[in-house]
Amino acid sequence: MTYPSSTSQFEALLRNPSASEMLQLDPRTFERFVAFVLHKAGYLTADVALKFIRGVDLEIFHPATTHKKLGGIEIKRYTPGNLITSATIQQLIGAPAVRGNIPAYLITTSDFNGPAVKMANTNKKVRLINGEQWVRYIEYIKGSVPENPAERGNYISPDAFSHAFDIKSKKPINAKVLAIGNNKGGVGKSTTAEYLAHALALSGKRILLIDFDPQANLSDRLLALSANVIGFPHIEDYFRKTFKLDQLVRQCDPNGKIFLIPASPALGKFDTGGTGQPETEITFVLDFFESFFGAKGPYSQFFDWIIFDTPPAISLFTRLALAAANYIIAPIRLRPSSLRGTGNMLEAAKTMGTLTGHTPEIIGGLVTHWHDDAASNANLDLYGTYFITSQSRLLTTKIPFDVTIEKTASKLANRALTAYSELVEEIENHVNAIEYSPS
Repeated sequence: MTYPSSTSQFEALLRNPSASEMLQLDPRTFERFVAFVLHKAGYLTADVALKFIRGVDLEIFHPATTHKKLGGIEIKRYTPGNLITSATIQQLIGAPAVRGNIPAYLITTSDFNGPAVKMANTNKKVRLINGEQWVRYIEYIKGSVPENPAERGNYISPDAFSHAFDIKSKKPINAKVLAIGNNKGGVGKSTTAEYLAHALALSGKRILLIDFDPQANLSDRLLALSANVIGFPHIEDYFRKTFKLDQLVRQCDPNGKIFLIPASPALGKFDTGGTGQPETEITFVLDFFESFFGAKGPYSQFFDWIIFDTPPAISLFTRLALAAANYIIAPIRLRPSSLRGTGNMLEAAKTMGTLTGHTPEIIGGLVTHWHDDAASNANLDLYGTYFITSQSRLLTTKIPFDVTIEKTASKLANRALTAYSELVEEIENHVNAIEYSPS
């Protein structure tokens, strides 16, 4: 079993991958780089380029055992105009290393011509990874695995990045799907989700809230329940595969404007942490699209806005919300210690964008618990610079500190509800400017 050595060149490519930089490597060095990436992804690898006369350059194995072969990989460092043909696919299919049902991968810096794709699509064991998909896979690995692959006993397959699983063209680009996210707790994510829903409802919109936080505070408030007594069904039942997403929707107001898919404390049992689960993530995104933006179903094209409330961690649920979302708002408290949590969430958003082929738009940072004093204004400048560096901005609207904010928003004419109504106008102006701008 080979463990490709880490070189400064490989580490630099991992940090900033590009097909053009990979073309600067000679073919054998590129093969070593592919093995290096797959090792980062959790695989054990074996260099078999000289073992077989034709077919594959690498074999990959389960990290827990060298006896479980997970595939054979042919590697082609080709220039962009030099497309892989069906003859190469035919050779790969017949390679001794992938006899039987062993997956056969072809990774290239270029792309595949039509006959090659057609041949691969007729053979279930062939996975094609072109230059763009390979770069996306590397970016995903970079944001989805611990520094030391030995810290986990699993691997992240490139299957989700092959042509058969590319969901880039399936994501509804102009859908109003918003993730409320920050890796820092206590910044007002659930409160922001709730108040935004009430403010949007006042303007006549229909809103679906999806509570992805195992603490279930949003669900408790909207359903007027105490913790641990949220009735069946809830989002946990989707992960148990007993209900579809659109079967979990509950109406939360008499006017038919606010709806909820509730969480429950048991949701945490399904959390796999921030390590990548591309097949799970893609399955959720496709189920989400089908349920709420597909051609049929009780809630297809029904909601004007869908808002995800996320937990205070980069968990599986945060990653799912970011993968499904078109827009992000990051609630923040003006404390320097909160910057790291905000940065972690924004990096996770980029990672999920590599999976779906569409990174959500960061509408901006939303200041909550606002006090108009010298310390707050000093930190306001710090955060303003940070969001500009992240190709975003701080939103003009600030949510004032208000002791009544945790109460039911629809029954209060408090300063917070007024501020969130102003926020809705700011968000909608931003979203409309994006959606109706010339392409």
